[in-house]
Amino acid sequence: MIEVGAFEGRVLVTARAVVGAIPWERALETLAAPCPRLTRMSPEALHLLDRTMAIGLPLTLARRGAWQRDRFLGDDGVPEPAARRGWERSPPPLELSRATSTWILALARGTPAWTGAEPPRTAGDELVLYLLCDALAPLARHVTETPWVPQLCALGTLAWLGHSDVLAGTRLSPPDDPARWAAWMAPPAARIAEALQPDLARRWVAIERAKRDVADPSQMVALGTAQEAVLGAWFDACERSGRRDLARFATNAAARLVARPVPAHAWAASLPAQATLASRQAARISAGAFLRALERPARWDREHRARRHFDDGYAAAQLLLRDFEALGPARLAHARSALAELERPPTAHAQAYTIGMENEP
Repeated sequence: MIEVGAFEGRVLVTARAVVGAIPWERALETLAAPCPRLTRMSPEALHLLDRTMAIGLPLTLARRGAWQRDRFLGDDGVPEPAARRGWERSPPPLELSRATSTWILALARGTPAWTGAEPPRTAGDELVLYLLCDALAPLARHVTETPWVPQLCALGTLAWLGHSDVLAGTRLSPPDDPARWAAWMAPPAARIAEALQPDLARRWVAIERAKRDVADPSQMVALGTAQEAVLGAWFDACERSGRRDLARFATNAAARLVARPVPAHAWAASLPAQATLASRQAARISAGAFLRALERPARWDREHRARRHFDDGYAAAQLLLRDFEALGPARLAHARSALAELERPPTAHAQAYTIGMENEP
């Protein structure tokens, strides 16, 4: 049995929380205690840290969606012959750089203000930032506080794709380099994007449903602006690379959100009546950012339906038509109706009606 020191144990607890092996609430019980005197990590402890990440990251990917059987486009643009689980296609790349260990050590120390945040260097580093976003709420209650963690997470493209709601509050912008988004369309990084499709759909459903509780118009505008930038960059990368299947999470999320007609107040129920008309209107338009973005998959669907059986790419088009079936014309019409209502200037009567309505389940 390997024995580790107090600080080394603190580091390992932090790493286990990052990969989801233990809940963050439990890890914070350890991190809330005074940090022991810092010593160098022993080779044995470093080995345990590497093993924790090497085993934990594939497991958390499996839990978040890789366990599901699904079909994706192959690297040659041809659909895979049969549905397979993520690890049956090819192992996702989970190589980590020194940056990840630096982040974990800083979290273990409880550093209140840390300016040495290294940007992610590998797809594995990006996945760690994605997972770390789940901890932003409990970490905000950390006794030593870690205000640098949201700024660190905002360096990741994958983190923005799944957590635009929490990162929009950093006053930072999503990465604007198309090459960084395009990197997720090709192997080996695309394997992570494939595995996370169910989790991304879950996250976007949660983000959209939480908009009903946003009472600050400026917060809604910041969120909508971030969503438009993120989805625009991701859809652009999907279109240019021929990997439109990696936008599947958006149509799956939308199918759950608009399974029936949904009024606009489901997105803007808490905007204050005392706010100016201009601020309310800007917030309502921003609240529809996700609904507005669905026009891109809708255009793709029309293109796929026009592809004939003797055209190049017919097999891929058939797979992509199946992806859009989750949304379909009826649900897309529900989304367009809600969006039109959101973009309509609010009247005094409509505002009073909106505030008085009960939240949708």
